[in-house]
Amino acid sequence: MIAGQTVQGFVHINQSVPFPATDLTIGLYGTESTYCQKHETRNKRTVIRDKYGMKEIIHLVFPIQHMDGMAQPGQYTFPFALTIPDWLPASMVLAGQIEKGRLSITYSIQAQFTPANPDDWSAPGSNRSSYCGSRVIFVYRPTLQIPTKDLSFSLVSEVGGFMGISATKCVSEIIFEKNEYYLGEQAKVKIICDNSACDKDVKSFKFKLHRYYRGDTSETWVSTSASMYLSRRKETGCKAFEKVERDFLIDIPVFD
Repeated sequence: MIAGQTVQGFVHINQSVPFPATDLTIGLYGTESTYCQKHETRNKRTVIRDKYGMKEIIHLVFPIQHMDGMAQPGQYTFPFALTIPDWLPASMVLAGQIEKGRLSITYSIQAQFTPANPDDWSAPGSNRSSYCGSRVIFVYRPTLQIPTKDLSFSLVSEVGGFMGISATKCVSEIIFEKNEYYLGEQAKVKIICDNSACDKDVKSFKFKLHRYYRGDTSETWVSTSASMYLSRRKETGCKAFEKVERDFLIDIPVFD
């Protein structure tokens, strides 16, 4: 499902006994969740504790049919149409490399009878009926055309010499077209390397795609985070007393 689209479907009910209910509803639910393991010291012993965190992203519920206090036995089919808001973040699951961290964004569509009796909720204070059905959906962000920009920065490197003594400076300008990319896209990078004042070669240009993540738990100041390289690439550099201008395409992986 793409954020901004309308989901259409049917709720099929095959009911054998009456159920006290006021309404039949359809809802879109979304949560972001964090899990990790932390080492804690208790009574001079180190133990591993599971830590969890959950935050609601969306909770939209719409009525489909009024039940007049009782859902009667029988077979029923009710159509529905539900628009997925265009601001929703995409579904994702990330398994971290430390602390067994796991971060996720999940969505589901849930149909349920609204109980007329308080005891027919799945748990006290819950918004989930004991008579319900749900299906997990995957939400994707729509592909947008990101305006190109001249995003550049300069890098000054000392080439040659010994411990910074008698070293000459090489000035490079790195230019990106934009700072937002989709999975599977290619990032265009231009490098203008001015090594004309140096008598030593710039051996290579190295590209490293870096990712950082952080997930907060329900406990204050307890979170899991890590950083890692998703890909590395090495290209021929610039010879001494030369100035070069080169374009490169860096692949953004679809899965890591």
